[in-house]
Amino acid sequence: SRADMLGELLKLKSLSIAVGGTHGKTTTSSMLGSILSDANLNPTLIIGGVVNKFKTNSLLGKGDIIVVEADEFDKSILSLKPTISVINNIDLEHLDCYSDINELKDTFIKFANSTSKEGVTILNADDNYISDIIKKIKGNKKLFGFSKDSDYQAKKPKYNKNKTLFNLFHKNKEIAKIKLNVPGKHNIMNALAAITTAIEIGIEIKQIVKGLKNYKGVKRRFQISNVNSTNNIFVDDYAHHPIEVKATLSAIKKGWKKRLIAIFQPHLYSRTKAFYKDFAKELYSSDIIILTEVFAGREKPINNISSKLIYDELVMLGHKNTILVEDKKDISNIVHDIAMDNDIILTMGAGDIFKQQIK
Repeated sequence: SRADMLGELLKLKSLSIAVGGTHGKTTTSSMLGSILSDANLNPTLIIGGVVNKFKTNSLLGKGDIIVVEADEFDKSILSLKPTISVINNIDLEHLDCYSDINELKDTFIKFANSTSKEGVTILNADDNYISDIIKKIKGNKKLFGFSKDSDYQAKKPKYNKNKTLFNLFHKNKEIAKIKLNVPGKHNIMNALAAITTAIEIGIEIKQIVKGLKNYKGVKRRFQISNVNSTNNIFVDDYAHHPIEVKATLSAIKKGWKKRLIAIFQPHLYSRTKAFYKDFAKELYSSDIIILTEVFAGREKPINNISSKLIYDELVMLGHKNTILVEDKKDISNIVHDIAMDNDIILTMGAGDIFKQQIK
């Protein structure tokens, strides 16, 4: 399996880093890869998305460091025994694999406790579920976040379009001003995870600042594809969990003052069944919402589970501009009819929604 292969690959390098968590694994891993690359450490990277800077999702480096994305799906994360483990956050997910949040938390405890004794576990101090398990995690720990409990803390965040700025503190002392070319509070958290990891392996702060400034994002993670003649901005994002939808929409609202057309393709029937009310709640802030049918992925249909659950919930909440489409091919014409100058047009989902030619 992929997980067993990654477990074996980790053994080939003297320093191995496994980045886990329900959200942000790909971005954090690729940010760390950018830092390591700019520091001339020639890392090996195995990441779940195509990193724009490297134009690939994997790099075979000659250096002594390997960074892998650790997926909690099917508990495959437990095949990894890294030198450094990272847990970005924990949210209920993969309900086809986990019975409840406690089983998921137990999996992350086992993952963290598989970290080598001389290593360290990097943890999000702001995450409630991580706070629940932190006392059960053995060995050396370092915390990041906006919280005062953080070893590495972000303060004074500023958002302007797809630019994000914040001040980095360690023990109440400012040590750097960080500039990111990706938007949103969630990307500050991803950057903090990468920063904390980089500092733990001895990279100088000026090299970290440079690596993050040069970071160019990941394909399908808030990817701005183009701006047309009427100043419409087209964005594509992989968001497929309510928390991710919330983060993406928040990034747009904080960075831009534009009308938003959100096109959402739910991913998996089981996820739609579990979270349709949460999806509706988070999508509600969009000015216009277009819902496609569920992308089945690895699943077979579930009786009475469809995107109409989200649609009906949005109607009940009072949203006045929600459109449910049966055929994705109709989306381009619908957008053409309703879009106005200066709109942001966003596609979201882990399925094939990005393949729609919307102009």
